Amino acid sequence: MYARATKKLLSSASFASAVLIIAAVAGFVPAAQAKTKYVTFTVIDGSPTEPTSINSKRAVTGSYGFSGEEQGFVRHSDGTIETFQVPGALQTDPTSINTKGEITGRYYVAPRGPWHGFLRKPDGTLKTFKIPHDNNGDFPVTVNASGTIFGYYGRGRTYLGFVRKKNGTITTVDCGRTMITAGNDLGVSTGGCASGAFVRDPEGTFTFFMPGRERTL
Repeated sequence: MYARATKKLLSSASFASAVLIIAAVAGFVPAAQAKTKYVTFTVIDGSPTEPTSINSKRAVTGSYGFSGEEQGFVRHSDGTIETFQVPGALQTDPTSINTKGEITGRYYVAPRGPWHGFLRKPDGTLKTFKIPHDNNGDFPVTVNASGTIFGYYGRGRTYLGFVRKKNGTITTVDCGRTMITAGNDLGVSTGGCASGAFVRDPEGTFTFFMPGRERTL
């Protein structure tokens, strides 16, 4: 369920072009009078452009179609666009950009995968990584301001979450079929697992919750 939902969010094929919405309202303006400015863009005219993340400086990252493959892009706040791909990859799929302009995402080299992770620095240098195990793919979803990457990976017929620190150390997160779907600048992550929806603090304490009830482990 989580895999389908995440795939739908990250790779919606219905986007024919990208829309960046910037709303600026000075002071109090009644809703009926508020004006919204739309800035539309495509990386290459006629090719699908799929934004996945925007940071506080209004830099946008995502992927676009090119010659039957998907490559990554970053659109800076001044409107300039850089394209990139992991060397040798058939598909490069950025999923998150932090306040420093660091980008994480996934890529694959062989047809049909498996997926693995990458981190792109603002100067364009790329570092790839794999979760050290026999796996069915790595799926980074968020990079925070400290360079910590949150995500999940496949193992057998299940999923496990992971937290990758800036120094490259990786912590596996497991509460039964675990998928981390977001993480913040404090190192707190959230997602779902067999025990329910959760919030996990940097020390590894889980708070599981559902409407009207929560518990901490």
